[in-house]
Amino acid sequence: MTDMGGRAPSATFGSELRRRRKEKDLSLRRLADQVYYSFGYLSKLERGEATPGLQVAADLDEALGAENQLLELAADDALGGLRLSKPAQLPSGVADHVGQHRELACLEAVRAQTTPGSARSVVVTGGAGVGKTSLALRWAGQVAEHFPDGQLFADFGGWGPRERRAPEEVLEEFLSALGVPSVMLSLTPREQMAALFRTLLAERRLLLVLDDVDSSEQVLPLLPNAPGCMVVVTSRHRLDGVTRTGAMQVTAEGFAPADSRDLLARVVGQARIDAEPAAAESIAARCSHLPLAVRIAADQCAAHPHRSLTELAEELAEDPLDWVSPPGSAAGVRDAISASVERLPSEAAQLFRFAGLAQGELDMQAAAAISGWPVDRARRWMQHLCDEHLIVETARDRYRMADLVRATAAERLQSTEQPETIALAVRRWVQWWAHSASAASAQLAPHLDLPALEAPDLAVASLIATPTNPIAARRWWELNVPQLASVIEQAAEIGQPRAAWSVAVLSGHYLASTTRYRDWVAAMSTAASIADAAHDVPGKAWCAYELGIALAVLRRHDEALAHLSEAVRLRDSLDDRVGLAWAHCAMAATVLDMGRYEDARRTAAVAADEFRRHGNDFGVATAMVWLGTALQRLGILDQSLTELTGALARFDKLGAADGVALALVRLSDTYRLQGDHDRALDHVDRGIARRRQLQDDGGVADGLLVRGQIHHDQGDVAAARRAWTAALEIFDDRGDPRASDARARLATIPPPSRGET
Repeated sequence: MTDMGGRAPSATFGSELRRRRKEKDLSLRRLADQVYYSFGYLSKLERGEATPGLQVAADLDEALGAENQLLELAADDALGGLRLSKPAQLPSGVADHVGQHRELACLEAVRAQTTPGSARSVVVTGGAGVGKTSLALRWAGQVAEHFPDGQLFADFGGWGPRERRAPEEVLEEFLSALGVPSVMLSLTPREQMAALFRTLLAERRLLLVLDDVDSSEQVLPLLPNAPGCMVVVTSRHRLDGVTRTGAMQVTAEGFAPADSRDLLARVVGQARIDAEPAAAESIAARCSHLPLAVRIAADQCAAHPHRSLTELAEELAEDPLDWVSPPGSAAGVRDAISASVERLPSEAAQLFRFAGLAQGELDMQAAAAISGWPVDRARRWMQHLCDEHLIVETARDRYRMADLVRATAAERLQSTEQPETIALAVRRWVQWWAHSASAASAQLAPHLDLPALEAPDLAVASLIATPTNPIAARRWWELNVPQLASVIEQAAEIGQPRAAWSVAVLSGHYLASTTRYRDWVAAMSTAASIADAAHDVPGKAWCAYELGIALAVLRRHDEALAHLSEAVRLRDSLDDRVGLAWAHCAMAATVLDMGRYEDARRTAAVAADEFRRHGNDFGVATAMVWLGTALQRLGILDQSLTELTGALARFDKLGAADGVALALVRLSDTYRLQGDHDRALDHVDRGIARRRQLQDDGGVADGLLVRGQIHHDQGDVAAARRAWTAALEIFDDRGDPRASDARARLATIPPPSRGET
């Protein structure tokens, strides 16, 4: 019976030597001839009358194919009387290490396990600057007492400026730290040191921290087979070779916002953070909540105690990557990220540079469009970037790059690629974005006129996103709208002003429906400047129209009317009669909100007539809604009912669900004013239901305002209060200016009585 290593459980060196020799059918004299040791010496070794040196054992191991078994027995004999040292090699950790509670819990869970026959081991992996080393050292310091035989530490120099270390070099240092005499080390062949190391650790309880490892090959010889030991390896790679030995992999992530704030407070001082919380949040966000970046930024702030955090945050915002990469320091963020980038294969490096063009998340089709590659090829190298922790996969085929990593990619794009190559990549990116936005907007508002786009390049056409329903379209916008401002600017930079303002116009319906009014105004203002600089009259007309609507929603009525008047003038000069009608329609809605009901009636009538002349039924129905509402406010209820009923029928025929909902709510108000409360409630409830189906919370709240007014007219104050309160909550949650309307109505009724629900 033999043990797992192939030798008898109670074998001595002599008995094992004899067994191995006989297995090879060698006489003692023939073995002596092969290894160049005397027959007499080998005979004494077999009889236990001589003690083998480690080199002798190694030579016999090799000659007999004993797989280090003879060396381990010789080491046992040699070390039998050796008093081993208790190493304490852990360097001091980062004093202000915060957060990473999930990762710490994973490490502790592994320590608490019992793993028969092998050491417990963890690979802590993650990107540059994410705090792998400080995490490992913080945890190791906390649990050192559980490893009474000591702690060993080695920095393998995998990604820093130092030379990468070989496992044999580290093994020799570890053996020396354990108290193995230098003379014994000098006699031990380097290839045999791993066996000696495992032998020494077999019955001991040590903690090993192997830091900044580049490859599995660096550390595999250092993994002990001792259940009392534990190994923590840190690396930017997954180290599949190590995990295949049973090691658990823990991915270290960046800080949560609260952790970033905690670190800033510890370094800068809680009082400064409390005095300028918004500036502190801005600093942390600009650092992408990357632990290394937050730490450097905190040190920079602490070094300037007489400057406000607001001033420092503004300085950081100008060039975040530069700010967290101090000159003359090899420990800055730029160098840390660059160390990963410089080792990428050429195709992965190129895709990394191109991917930096996209703000926010990037999906696979977009990555393929930017690179000009087939999807399969782009997917292969995007996955490689994920493995290197330069991007994060947030969902299937969707990726996110941290802002500081993106800044590094942008720098490398400009310094590596030719200007024409960059321009082509940006062109493909803008085309993909614009045509995908057009497809999504067509799903959200299928009856609205949208700007016509130039045909995309062949390499882009098959990659364009094509949402097949409003929910998918809204999801597309939700994921991609963070890129809007940068896409507009990028299109202008490569001489594509039409694409720039078209993208802004296409975003309008989504931004309005999600109450991102200020983003809408900002996008349209930028687009208007681009169209004006390019002397693009159709673009100026579109931008004036969209900007007017956005400002009207914000109730900046005078500004809105100025832009809408300009849209009327420009569309008239272009003889764009349908566009002119839409501008009149928007003006009617604006003056209606201002209380200028007669102006609204006249303008809406002009719009309706123009739409009729050009056979635009959706436009006719929309103008009829505003005309009917103006007549309602003027007290001309029969005509109001005719216009609104006609609008509802047209919308219903067209299958325009949003138009149907709008007309139902407006009709309900007219029925209310006629005293027909039952019909009013029926119409408003149908309108609210339609809005809910469309996931239009603002429309729901608008309907609730009318519903509350119907209840109020009926004398049901409690029901009115419930409807108006619900509307107020929605408006406040969305930051909608119509919240003031709900508050004004609630102010007209007494507060709820005790026990009222």
